[in-house]
Amino acid sequence: MSTFTHQQTLAIQTVGITTSLLTAGAISSISLMVVPLLRGVPTQDGLRYLRQLFSTGSHTFPQAVSLASACYGALAYTAPTSLLRNRYVIAASCGLTIIPWTFLVMKGPNMELMSIKEKQDASGKEGVKQKGGDERVDELLATFKWENMVRGVMVAMGGVVGLLTALGY
Repeated sequence: MSTFTHQQTLAIQTVGITTSLLTAGAISSISLMVVPLLRGVPTQDGLRYLRQLFSTGSHTFPQAVSLASACYGALAYTAPTSLLRNRYVIAASCGLTIIPWTFLVMKGPNMELMSIKEKQDASGKEGVKQKGGDERVDELLATFKWENMVRGVMVAMGGVVGLLTALGY
């Protein structure tokens, strides 16, 4: 088993922890700040913004979580003790849990939201122009809000475990 120099270890810890915590903050901010704004605009506009958000998130968050988990994996591989190794494996696993969570739990409501948007686009319907919009869309956005918050917490847990491990706790 090869080891990293002290500077390399610090750099890998910094990248892994920082990436985890920044990603957790970005994911959580969607639930805390963006979704409430989407619920306050006309349905068609909100769904258009949400489609952009889904597209951007699908190209950003998996890569960020993969980078952080790869850092934790490298740290686990070169860890001098089994305790440190196990903690870094836990940190990596916490971040990677968002992948099955997204596909198994969040996919249905997200696809339904996009289906509503596609139906509106196909029919040329302007959408509901009242604040709050369509009731079903509001329900799905509320579901997305809490499911996405859980996803943010999963990534944050990985960052916290990685940080505590790096600090020697």
